[in-house]
Amino acid sequence: MPITPRENQEELVADPPAAEGVQTRTQSARDAARRQSFDANRGMGESNDGNILLALRQMMEEQAQARRLMEEQTRRQEEQARHQEEQVRRLMEEQARRQEEQARRQEEQARQMMEEQAQTRRSMEEQACRIGERLGDLKQEVDKQIENLESDMDCKFSKQDKRILGLEQEM
Repeated sequence: MPITPRENQEELVADPPAAEGVQTRTQSARDAARRQSFDANRGMGESNDGNILLALRQMMEEQAQARRLMEEQTRRQEEQARHQEEQVRRLMEEQARRQEEQARRQEEQARQMMEEQAQTRRSMEEQACRIGERLGDLKQEVDKQIENLESDMDCKFSKQDKRILGLEQEM
């Protein structure tokens, strides 16, 4: 059955674009060929069925080419998405490695600080013991000096008392 312009009128006019929202030169040429074919066939009837078929074949080839272009674009977009996912994964791994390294450094610093605090505490305890010993030694020396002074004073007082007794007896 031959295809008449009336049967193809809706098909020729309502052909969906190959790529959504994108008008290419191929689409513009295809639209112009459709209009010319439709206008030429409108008045000629069934005599130009061969031209219509040729135009339809050409449109189908253009649609196939547009489909191939869309598939290629989709493949490239998928490849780019995979590449971006790989980059994000690498960045996240690098960030995790850096965070782990930073945590290790912080743990090492905390351990060193604890060791320094323990060493400072031991040092202070040793100094407190030495100071306590020194104070004990000083107390003993002071007690000895006080005893010596008391005994010197007792001697002097005893001499003075003897002298006073001697003077009292003389008087």
